[in-house]
Amino acid sequence: MIELKIGPHPTLDEAHRRAIELDYAMIDGSATSRLRKALVPYMKKRLGLIASISGAEAPQSMQQICLISERTVETQ
Repeated sequence: MIELKIGPHPTLDEAHRRAIELDYAMIDGSATSRLRKALVPYMKKRLGLIASISGAEAPQSMQQICLISERTVETQ
């Protein structure tokens, strides 16, 4: 399993940061999801964390969240 931790983009002002935290049900400024390794690219794409095929970065106004960490976790 892979654990993805996301948070509001650091360049957002406090009001926008709080709105993103509410939209994504973040606790203490982050939200964590555990998923199978095969699903990670789809989740990143869905959240807008993967650059476009052309390699161009999304404008800051469109990039509202960022990936804080990605790690492998043991399953029980």
